[in-house]
Amino acid sequence: MNGTTLRTGGLILLVLVAIVLYSAVFIVQQTQYALVLRFGAVQSAISEPGLKFKLPLVDAVTYFEKRVLDLDLPVQTILSADRQNLEVDAFTRYRIIDPLRFYQAVGNIALANQRLQSFTNSAMRNTLASASRDAIVRTERADLMNRIQADVNRQAASLGIVQAVTMLAQTLGVSVIAEGVEHEQQVDFLRLLGCNEGQGFLFGRPVAANKIRHMLSRPDLEGARSSQSAA
Repeated sequence: MNGTTLRTGGLILLVLVAIVLYSAVFIVQQTQYALVLRFGAVQSAISEPGLKFKLPLVDAVTYFEKRVLDLDLPVQTILSADRQNLEVDAFTRYRIIDPLRFYQAVGNIALANQRLQSFTNSAMRNTLASASRDAIVRTERADLMNRIQADVNRQAASLGIVQAVTMLAQTLGVSVIAEGVEHEQQVDFLRLLGCNEGQGFLFGRPVAANKIRHMLSRPDLEGARSSQSAA
C-alpha cells in the first residue's frame, strides 16, 4: 500500500515538474522578436533566435515580426495648389526595429497600421496640397517625395519602426534608386520594399574617369551601339 502511494505521488510530482519546465521555456524564431512580460511589465526584449527561459506560470511572452510588413492605403483624392484633383494610390511597407518601443507605443500590429495610415495620409495631403499639378508630376516630384518620406519616417520612428513609401513614389512616376548597397541582405530588403534599382559596392567599385572612357570605346560596345541605332 505504501509502495503504491509512493509511486502515485512520484508520478504526480514528475508530471508537475514537467509542466513547470514546459512553461519555463520558449522558442524564438529567426523571424521574430520576443518580449517577456510579467504582470504586463516588460522584463526583457529578445532579438536573437533560440531556446529561451522565463519564470514559469508568471511570465508571458509576446512575439513581433522581424520581417517586412505590408499596409495597403485607400485611394486618396488630393486637391493640388492649382485646384486640380489628384488620385493617389499608395501602400507602405515597414519593419519593426525596436520591439520594446513598438510595444510601449502601440502594443500590436493593428494599432500600428492605424497610426501609420494616419501619418502617411497626413504627410501626403500636407505636402501635395501645397504644390501644383505640374510640380507634382514633373518639376518638383523628387523633392516632394523626399519631403513626404522624411515626414512619415520621422513620425514612424516614435513607434520603433522603419518605413518606406516607395509605392507612392512609383504612383507619381518617380524612379526610386537606393544608394550605398553593399550586401545581398540589403538587396533582398530593398526588393521587399518595391525598390528594384540600386547602386553601391555590391554592383561595382568606383572607376576612374579615364577607365570609363576606355571601357566605352571598346569595339564590342561600339558594335552594340551600332546595332541599337540600326534597329
